[in-house]
Amino acid sequence: MTQITDPVQFHADDLPGLLAGERGRRAGAAAAHLPALAIRVVEQRPSGRPRGSHEQRPSGRPRGSHDHAWTHRSVDGWLEVTPGVADDAVTATVSTRTWCDWHAETLRVPGLLLTNAVDVAPEHILTLSEWDLALRALWSGVPVYDPDEADLTIDGEPVDLARSFTLSDADVDIARQLAVVGFVRIRGVLSNDEVAALNADVDRMAAAAQQGDERSWWSRQPDGTSILNRIIYAHERSTRIDDLFSDERLARLGTLLHPELLPAKDRMDGASLLIKPPGELEGLANIPWHQDCGLGGHNIMCPSIGVGIQLTGASVEASQFVGIAGSQGTSALPFMTTDQLARMPLVGIDTDPGDVTLHICDVIHASPPPAGAGGRRTLYLTWFPPSMWDVIGQYEAVNDMIRDRAVSPERIATGTA
Repeated sequence: MTQITDPVQFHADDLPGLLAGERGRRAGAAAAHLPALAIRVVEQRPSGRPRGSHEQRPSGRPRGSHDHAWTHRSVDGWLEVTPGVADDAVTATVSTRTWCDWHAETLRVPGLLLTNAVDVAPEHILTLSEWDLALRALWSGVPVYDPDEADLTIDGEPVDLARSFTLSDADVDIARQLAVVGFVRIRGVLSNDEVAALNADVDRMAAAAQQGDERSWWSRQPDGTSILNRIIYAHERSTRIDDLFSDERLARLGTLLHPELLPAKDRMDGASLLIKPPGELEGLANIPWHQDCGLGGHNIMCPSIGVGIQLTGASVEASQFVGIAGSQGTSALPFMTTDQLARMPLVGIDTDPGDVTLHICDVIHASPPPAGAGGRRTLYLTWFPPSMWDVIGQYEAVNDMIRDRAVSPERIATGTA
């Protein structure tokens, strides 16, 4: 349970020590190329909780009074924060509750923008997004990803980024690769017969899916027609998929790094089936660089492990998981330039049917469009910390709660998450 942080108390009591330490240096470095940012925090009185909410009411509101502001700027490589709004600063205005959610990582700037929870001039949205990385380094200690600082070694030797494993390999070896790189391929976990049976179920579910059924996602093709790209809670319509939640092979892989993690079945989209259509599409079929907690909810859903069961092969032609090695536990902008990407240790994972990919959910990764015919199918089950069940209700997901916040501002609130 995250505690409410009073912004006034934070700036008076906690901030000076952070600015003087490593966090202040990292934040200053991240903001060195940016104009000053003034965050103005205004009081917002509660308007009542949504009917039937499962969340507990917070024990109290932040004590900050009606209107406070702080200007952030990089000075000689260190972050400096002063009271008020400087004349040369870009200004972002948020409510007290929104600041609390932002500070706790329940919301990130993409989530603030999606829910209209921040008042910032349109021409300054990119600047605010870049400042989000510096503020995260200050508030939470999460560094900005730097390929020159990434430690891609095991026992002092460079890690083989293309190395894959089988279930006959020792847990410790797979876990070390996953912990260092952020993702890994396990070959031949499911048999050909198991994959064929699962694909038959997918064919049936795909044929029955309809837009608006609350269990499928759709993209728009260039000619304006819709095409299926994902089925969520797929286990509800397939006994075979449902059985995977108790499969010892998958449980072993999902808990390699954190034995306490549990698979989410009736929340966080359950068994989520990616069906990759070809071409450039509008919608969520081809996903740019992101972290699974990129809108917010890092404090709720991390650490977590995504287990991707490959129902078809993955390749550049068919589409594949592409990750930035060693980027877990860091931050980066989702819209990196070609020059920036050229410096990154990018790894695309080729797979065969029956393979499983594992990824730490806050690793920076993408799902680019296929270069060829496409048609990749991957079934994702995700293992989450048990505390996530205290916050996310049945058939809810963190991103759903963030989107709902645009309608119900208290739907996701620090102190209840």
